[in-house]
Amino acid sequence: MFGMDDDVEIFEKNNK
Repeated sequence: MFGMDDDVEIFEKNNK
């Protein structure tokens, strides 16, 4: 789940 940089960007965007 947190292995892809793209997923991290999306996760941080949704986390805001």
